[in-house]
Amino acid sequence: MMNAVYKFTENGITQYAYSHYGANHATGMIRYMEACRIAEKTNLPVTGIIMDITYDGSFLPTENNGNKVFNKIDNYELNDTIIRSFAECGLIESRITIDLDKDLYKYKTSSKHSSEDIILPLSEAAKLAQTKAEQWNRNYSSWNMNDLSDSLKSEFKALQKEFNYAMDIVVVQPGLPAEHIVLDVSQNKLRAMQNIVDGLIEPIYSLSEPGIIVYGNEEARIMEMEPNRRVPGEQPVCGTFFICGDKNGDCCSLTEEQINKYLKKFRIPDRFSEAERTAAHECSIVFQPSSNDKEFSGIILPAKRGRS
Repeated sequence: MMNAVYKFTENGITQYAYSHYGANHATGMIRYMEACRIAEKTNLPVTGIIMDITYDGSFLPTENNGNKVFNKIDNYELNDTIIRSFAECGLIESRITIDLDKDLYKYKTSSKHSSEDIILPLSEAAKLAQTKAEQWNRNYSSWNMNDLSDSLKSEFKALQKEFNYAMDIVVVQPGLPAEHIVLDVSQNKLRAMQNIVDGLIEPIYSLSEPGIIVYGNEEARIMEMEPNRRVPGEQPVCGTFFICGDKNGDCCSLTEEQINKYLKKFRIPDRFSEAERTAAHECSIVFQPSSNDKEFSGIILPAKRGRS
C-alpha cells in the first residue's frame, strides 16, 4: 500500500490529511511547492491551498471531484486510534510532517523493519525536490512521483548528514529485542534523549565502548524500573537505555556497522527472577571525602592523631 497520513502546520494551526498513493518522498514536496506558488498570487495560507490541489496540479477550492491529492481528516484525535491500527496492519505506509512554522520536514515509515526516517529543514527539502523535478522535466517527457521519490530518498539521506536534525541510535528496552530508531533532535537534543529513557540521562560506563556511549536513566534504581540487561560483575542495568555514537565526547549517529553490531548484541532480552529484581533495585551510597575537606573528613573518618 502507498497510503500516507500528512500533518500540516502553519501559523500555529495544524491540519491532518489522508493521501492515497502519497507515501513517497515526492508527493508532499511537489504539492507543497505548487501550493507555495499559488499562495504568492492569492495570499491564501499554503496549508489551506494544499488541501485543494488535484492530481493534475489544479487548485479547486470550491469543488470536490474525488481527484484531490489530500483528504482532510476531521477530529484527528478521535480517529488517531483507528489510524494507528491501520498503520500497524500495513494499510498506512508513512506519516509525513510539513511544518512551516518550524521549517521542518519529516518522513516516517510505519513499518517496524524500515529505517526510512527523514528529518530535514523544510526549506532545504523543498529546494532539493524542486531542483530534481526541474531536471527530470528537462530530461524526461514523462515521469511519476514514485520514480522521483526513489531519487529523492537517497539525496535526502545524504542531505540529512549535513544537518544535526536526526540521530541513528539503538534503543534497548526491558524484555524486548534491541531496536534501531532515528531520533528527532531537531528541536532539543537533550530533551529528545531524556524522552527515550523517561527521565534524566547518565552514561553507563560499564556498557560503553570506544566509539559509542550508552545512556540510561540516572534514577532507574530509585524509581524501581524494570531490570533490563545483565552486566558481568555488576548489578543489571534497569530501565531503557540507548546507544549512540561518540564524536569527541559529543553524541552522534551510529554507523551502519555499529547499528548491526548492537542490534545483534542485545537481540535476546534477559529474564530475571524475583530475587534478581529485588537485588537490581538495591542502592548503595559510597562517600569519598576529599583529603582537603577537613570538616567533612572529620565527620566521616577518625581524626588524625600524633604527628603530622
